This record gives sequence, C-alpha cells and structure tokens, in this order.
Amino acid sequence: MVYCEQTSHHPPISHFLVEGPASNPFKMHGYLEYKVAVQGAFSSVRVSMPGRISLELPDGTKYESENPSHEVEGLMSDTKVLNAFGEMNVKDMTNGYETIV
Repeated sequence: MVYCEQTSHHPPISHFLVEGPASNPFKMHGYLEYKVAVQGAFSSVRVSMPGRISLELPDGTKYESENPSHEVEGLMSDTKVLNAFGEMNVKDMTNGYETIV
C-alpha cells in the first residue's frame, strides 16, 4: 500500500508511507521538500529533495537516508543527462553504522 499527501504548499512538502504485503512486511516512510531551479536559458534544471526517508525491514532493522541533489542537462536538446551531486547519507539505526556516498 502507498499513501502520499502534500502537507505543505509553500514550501512544497510531501509525506509518504509505503507498506509491504504480509509476506514481506517492510515499511518505508518520510517526507520530501521539492526545490527546482532553472539554469541558463532553460538548458538545465537543478532539483533537490531535502527530507528524510526511513526504511524498516521485517527483521526489525531500521535505516534512514537523505537524498542527494540532481541536475538534468540538455532540456532543449534530444539528449538528456541526469547528474547526481552532493552527498547521500545512509544510517543503519539498528547497528549504529553510517555511510556517506
């Protein structure tokens, strides 16, 4: 099951909940804020979605992550390029590990 709701209009923030089936009862939930900035003469756009995503697995392990930003180049051409930049922080809340990608 997937549940989504836009909880703020200015700034645009959406909360969500994803629940797995009884055979794999995981739960993913969190919120994202949407920020878009057009670059140049509409040649590219930068998109960031700050927020927090939590994942709870059936064995009780819990993870939290934050998203990197993205840039789409070539908006006015036939070739588009998606670039991720910045850091993605993933935390294993159960075992106390953290990684930055």
